[in-house]
Amino acid sequence: MVSQRKTLAIFLVLVVFSLSACEDFWEPRSIVTNLPEHQPVLVINSFINPDSVFEVSVAKSRAFLAPPEYPFITDATVTIFESGNRVAELFHTSDGLYRAINHRPRIGATYELNVSAENFAPVKAMVTIPFPVKIDSVTVGTATRFGTNTTLCFQDPPGEDNYYQLLLFTIDSFAEMDTVLSITYFFSSDAVLRKPDDFEDESYYEDDAFFDDALFDGDFYDLDITFFDYFPPREMFVVLLTTSESYYNFRKSFDGQSATEDNPFAEPVPVFTNIENGLGVFAGYSSFISSLR
Repeated sequence: MVSQRKTLAIFLVLVVFSLSACEDFWEPRSIVTNLPEHQPVLVINSFINPDSVFEVSVAKSRAFLAPPEYPFITDATVTIFESGNRVAELFHTSDGLYRAINHRPRIGATYELNVSAENFAPVKAMVTIPFPVKIDSVTVGTATRFGTNTTLCFQDPPGEDNYYQLLLFTIDSFAEMDTVLSITYFFSSDAVLRKPDDFEDESYYEDDAFFDDALFDGDFYDLDITFFDYFPPREMFVVLLTTSESYYNFRKSFDGQSATEDNPFAEPVPVFTNIENGLGVFAGYSSFISSLR
């Protein structure tokens, strides 16, 4: 069980950090004529958590009509500070990815990221790693052809704004291969998961969910979801991420942009950035993992 939870934590890091490979989130999507000369800036993507060493992706912004390859920066200086003290100097691995040797973020600590590179304005950003919120209980109902109803109970820390991400994972173990982890889709009619333009009885159906504590600040909350498992019995886990505000704002804006990118009549959605003098996001999260069975 311990080794499987460790595997799940590593897989979770890979799922979240895969976003850092998408520097084109920050490029304009509207058609513009008579474009001014593009002045490139550094594009930073980093989602830090206590289960992994610091990792930062560094690239440069592209002009609107530039070729669609990723312009990675491989000679940047990437430094992490905690309480004004330098705690990590990251080294380049490949494709613009910088990694610390052995330093991991601490829960509750605030970090400042500084990145500089030749011919670019230096950039910086700050984030605090939130404390994880524990899932107090998981109540799994009887599986039916309509899915398995499940209630997750947790208590929101009072007197502060809190942000969450919910994911479900399935673990398969085969004799002829390593453990295979997969993300499980779920749906819900819970009020905290409905989007502003959803109908009252409309269900949320995705492979993850983002929400804040605006409806239950400081209270115990029972979150109802329904999932399908077509090949039971398998081990399943629910993961509750407690995220920084920057993480939440980035993902909400990114999802909004993704939902409109194929609609020529939709109003463009700008993607959130908290990088001073640049583009991108420096965000953090902590996680709590609970077994569904």
